[in-house]
Amino acid sequence: SRPEVLATVDFLGATLFGPAFRPLEAGRESAGDPTGGGPAAELLVTDASEEGRGDETGWRSSEIELDPPPGEGNPACVAEARLVAKRLRELADEGVRRGDMVVLLRAFTHVDAFSDALDRAGLAPYVVGGRGYWSQQQVEDALRLCGVIANPLDDEALFGALASPACGVSADALWLLRRAARDTEGRPRHIWPTIADWGLPEAMPADDVHRLARFRDIVLALRAEAPLRPLDALIDRAVSAFDYDLSILSLPNGERRMANLRKLMRLAAEYEQHEGRDLRGFLDFAEDRTRRDEREGMAAMQVEGRDGVRVMTVHAAKGLEFPVVAVADLGRALAAGFRHPDVAIGRLTGRIGDPASARFGMRLPIAAGESLRLWELVELGEEERRAEVEESLRLLYVAASRARERLILSGIARCSSLGGAVEASPSTAAIDLILGALSARGWSIEESETDLPPAPAVGGGLAGGIKPRLAVGVQRPSADRAAELRRRRPTADASPEVPSPPPAPLLPEPVIPQTAGHLSYSALADYAGCGYRFYVERVLGLASPLAAGDGEASDPVAEGEREVDELVDPELGPRRRSLAIGNCVHGALEACARRSWARPSRGEMDAILAREGIAGNAEASGRVETLVDNWLGSSLCRELAEGGARIRPEVPFVVELAGAVVRGKIDLLCETEDGMVVVDYKTDALRGSDAAELAKRYETQRDLYALAVSAALANRSDGALRAAYCFLEAPERTVVEAYDPSGLAAARDRLERLIAGIRGGEFGRTERPHRSLCFGCPAAARLCGSPAWRPRRASLTGS
Repeated sequence: SRPEVLATVDFLGATLFGPAFRPLEAGRESAGDPTGGGPAAELLVTDASEEGRGDETGWRSSEIELDPPPGEGNPACVAEARLVAKRLRELADEGVRRGDMVVLLRAFTHVDAFSDALDRAGLAPYVVGGRGYWSQQQVEDALRLCGVIANPLDDEALFGALASPACGVSADALWLLRRAARDTEGRPRHIWPTIADWGLPEAMPADDVHRLARFRDIVLALRAEAPLRPLDALIDRAVSAFDYDLSILSLPNGERRMANLRKLMRLAAEYEQHEGRDLRGFLDFAEDRTRRDEREGMAAMQVEGRDGVRVMTVHAAKGLEFPVVAVADLGRALAAGFRHPDVAIGRLTGRIGDPASARFGMRLPIAAGESLRLWELVELGEEERRAEVEESLRLLYVAASRARERLILSGIARCSSLGGAVEASPSTAAIDLILGALSARGWSIEESETDLPPAPAVGGGLAGGIKPRLAVGVQRPSADRAAELRRRRPTADASPEVPSPPPAPLLPEPVIPQTAGHLSYSALADYAGCGYRFYVERVLGLASPLAAGDGEASDPVAEGEREVDELVDPELGPRRRSLAIGNCVHGALEACARRSWARPSRGEMDAILAREGIAGNAEASGRVETLVDNWLGSSLCRELAEGGARIRPEVPFVVELAGAVVRGKIDLLCETEDGMVVVDYKTDALRGSDAAELAKRYETQRDLYALAVSAALANRSDGALRAAYCFLEAPERTVVEAYDPSGLAAARDRLERLIAGIRGGEFGRTERPHRSLCFGCPAAARLCGSPAWRPRRASLTGS
């Protein structure tokens, strides 16, 4: 920092902390005045000497009109904010970049006044952080709408949604619904059946009947769509379907309210990324954050890094530095945020377990009179209040020490009461301490500048260069001054008001059916392999004979499906071992893909192996690393890396087929100059088998992948789509299938026939059994007439 800035910070530290303060040392010399000229440190004072509580005097006079922002009832605070904004605008006109300036506040009590003032000055404010996000009305309304979609029998969520602008029924309608929703014995029941089954009372106003009918129809449609949509898309769909977005945009600060909804969508997307697509889980997550009033910042209206003045709390600025810092709202009392506790527990003053050393106090409410303050409540409360004062002093020093080139201090004060040093107390304001210290040095309010002691230099002596000075500006209430503060300056070269939209996803949303069942890819693939095995496992629920003892299998793997049968591990059976190795390979390759195919470090690989329980198995670990290295050294991997393909690993997809919803995940999705490429890693052991023959067993998977990405080709000129099946044991023998429109139509037809077979109860045995397909089947021992694999008797004990 400039030595003049450090001199001001040291003066402030000595004022706040007394002789115990250790000043900061300057490590550089000044090279001319800072940008904008004048002293590097300034004090801006808004005089409130004429104001009295409840009196229309001073800034509250009827002759003064400041046109304050909504919700700001302190005109002196508005005047202070606009004085700070006026000074920052002057610096911007002198060449200081707006993005190099920041306004720091102890609390966000008057943040709207400062944000509005900066906006009026054309400084494009950007409010960083804050709190109260989860309690914003639009956020609560959106969560209630989602709560109704998740469970319309949640009466609390339903009433909230009905009362919100999404429905907007009258209070009378809510009361009539509650009275009508009763059983034959007069006991209350859920509200939704009354709405859904059209059991509305005759006394319901006609306008409310229309609103409830519209609300019911939209909810039913959204409940049908919900399983197909990502959480963020579902919230977006809900607020638009009810025209809730239009309602809030028409309100004051509508852009801010809409930004909060967009932030809720981003939070939902982050939750889904980490926890999966679980609407009920996300609603519980949001309820927990609301209950704990977690410090979640309001949504940003502008992008970070833009050329605009930032507004943030001192807490948020810890550890940061800025060229120009304005520390404002110094007229706030040092203990303004403190409230006496109802229960207070003090630190132990003696030995643990000694009752005499325990300090405790509580407030006992009395219905007919004043509450009683018991034990040491008063003493402990005063100690906490003194601690609050000390914290406020410390934060003021922290805020001032964030400045590098210029420091501006600002606050509201009663200049008529100046008269020497002031002692810190809960009701004292920080600006009173500063003005008192200046008065003690002989400065008077009529002077526009005062000298300060220079900062010490690193290594000894005093910092050289420009003599430190503190410029002081005072504004007093008047009609002319109010007219000046009401002026609005144009915003020149403003940055975009909203962030750029995200890039178009590789997988667009599918067409939404009104009703759909649910199938996983594995379920559909199992049915394609053998309808009878699908029936005994997924319909009858019979367990595999390997579930209790994988190690007892007589013929654990055949013909290349289970690749690690030769690895002997008493703790893991062959099937579990196979899955563990496959999971490790996929996890390692996902990490590689996210880092431009850089191989995982030794520590990362060990963590992946340990997660699947095979870190101690040298053979299994070696096979994992061999398969990973095979891919990284393959020609296909090299082609994707050198060709600049846009790659996304582990891409989830949803496909609508014949009214059913099929979900799955693609190992690697690549967008190349020649079209889309789907890569599927296969960890199967080939054992001399033909890779092309083995790839035929994955026809169902291949078809699903093709249909999942085909919609992304709708607007592409080439429309190319390839599916590559890479057997990692021999990656140079990768099998590549190309799809054209006729191939996609045939794929959809094949998959829809499979779904029709499941719905029609067609669960016949496969005509092409093989040992890898029959391995682990519950029917192989006694029910199936022609299994290609049969377990030993010992392996049946747990089935």
